[in-house]
Amino acid sequence: MSMVSTANLPTKMANGNGIKKCYRGHSHLSTSWTIYVVDPACSHDVETYGEALSPIDAFDTKEQVETLYKLPAFKPGPPSWSMNVNGGAIAIFQGGKYGFPVVKPEWEDPASRNGSEFRFQFDPQTDPFLVLDKAFHALVTWMTGHELYEETRLLGLFVKNTNRPGNRDPASIQFRLWTSRMPDADIFRLARTIGNDMAEVLGKVGARGIINYKGLDNLIRRANATTQKEIEQDSKDMNAIRLKFFVPSRSPRMNGQEQNHGY
Repeated sequence: MSMVSTANLPTKMANGNGIKKCYRGHSHLSTSWTIYVVDPACSHDVETYGEALSPIDAFDTKEQVETLYKLPAFKPGPPSWSMNVNGGAIAIFQGGKYGFPVVKPEWEDPASRNGSEFRFQFDPQTDPFLVLDKAFHALVTWMTGHELYEETRLLGLFVKNTNRPGNRDPASIQFRLWTSRMPDADIFRLARTIGNDMAEVLGKVGARGIINYKGLDNLIRRANATTQKEIEQDSKDMNAIRLKFFVPSRSPRMNGQEQNHGY
């Protein structure tokens, strides 16, 4: 299995942040991380999603990240093995070891409140399974080594097969990165920085597609909307803060219009 080294990360990230050596020589990350699997039978239902989550492993060193697919959680196979099942999902989120606060991969978790999502969808003309394992590993390496952007934290990452039973759409294989809240005055600057960095990481391992940025609170309201009026209003709200990033990297789009670098 090909592993991802820091050579595949943007230069300014290669040293990570907050990594410390212990007396045994292990390079400890600034927080621990928990690996979750999601039961495909329950993953599409908002009411049963919480029951579908199962924490199965935790790690806290750079060395464990470098050999990610040797952890017991991936003994059955790498992420591509799980993504062959419609509704399959794997998540890696902060906390869960040595007393670090646990951030659950759920909208209801306080750390996610008013946070953001960067959702990568593969180009439908490509086969996501050709690069999926490398891309997931590259994103985990970046996220765990650079989990803090000023005051905003990278909380966790999903890889998901969002296909409904019976469907087989390559664009439904997605990566979803969640962050904590960004200060209102800096939201577009930070969103652009994180989105560009994520696009660079994915592009370096050969992934092709688009990253969509949206606020988690908008996604929650959309999921819980019951009337057509609520759905239409939530769509307007989501469009008002939408950003797109291309993989391989080029200028981001804001609300569907291509932007030059720098707002």
